[in-house]
Amino acid sequence: MILKADDMMRADVWSLGLVIYEVIFEQEPFEDLTQLQLQTQVGKQKMTPEIPDDVNVNSDAMDMLQRTWKFGASDRPSVAEVCDLFERVNTLFNPASPLDSSSTNGAY
Repeated sequence: MILKADDMMRADVWSLGLVIYEVIFEQEPFEDLTQLQLQTQVGKQKMTPEIPDDVNVNSDAMDMLQRTWKFGASDRPSVAEVCDLFERVNTLFNPASPLDSSSTNGAY
């Protein structure tokens, strides 16, 4: 089966979601599964990573993360959508520093 470029990018979004999971939760998704278990449980049974209860995550970011694991590639967000959301979330938690020259017109 030959995939179109857009379909291939949306397939890569699944993997991007796993990387984002590792960054947010500081653990590997499916870390206790063997390769064979991964093929069966993720590939055939459509298992997605478990979300830890002890980490508070922005609800929009969590929704986007879970959308990256939709099994229909066309149901997944684009890479641009994922990056845009996480960039917006990042600005909420990391506003411009007072020493940032762009926010102080070069004054310290």
